[in-house]
Amino acid sequence: MIYYLEGLFEDALKVLVRHNRNLECVALIIQIYLQLDRLDLAKRDIAATKTWTEDAMLAQLIEAWVGLRTDGDKYQEAYYIYEEIAQSSSSNTVKVLNGQAVCNILLGRYPEAEDLLLEALNKSNSDPDTLVNLIVVSNLIGKPTEVVNRYITQLKEVAPNHVFLHDLDLKTSLFDCSAQRFAL
Repeated sequence: MIYYLEGLFEDALKVLVRHNRNLECVALIIQIYLQLDRLDLAKRDIAATKTWTEDAMLAQLIEAWVGLRTDGDKYQEAYYIYEEIAQSSSSNTVKVLNGQAVCNILLGRYPEAEDLLLEALNKSNSDPDTLVNLIVVSNLIGKPTEVVNRYITQLKEVAPNHVFLHDLDLKTSLFDCSAQRFAL
């Protein structure tokens, strides 16, 4: 985990591959592959994992992660996995609600995504993933700028170093530089 959190993915994989029959280790391996945009390796490992465990909730969750990176029918399959996990009151967490919301966003069901994200926000108003997803879905729905800015301000308060904020600052700066060329 330390290697992963520090972005030392190769070192993390060297440790994890020795434990490739441990579902938690496989989950982290899959996360690393997804971070590295190696969907092919993630799919290979999820297929291998399904040979020795398929019913475990974590195995299903891993399959949903990979499905969200694939496209098409896999989005709907990922949604069904998250929906099944959410059926248990103890598993209906902020992260599961975010997973369902992301599936809905990818499927173009923005109002449903917003409802799930507002439910997640009610459970935890300081979850950065919820706030980022609310920013995205609010833009997709065409919410007023004030609403989007309120979520951005809230994100800045709870996670000032969030990668989304860094990317937003970069894109804003690039846009401003480009706009100056065409100033009237």
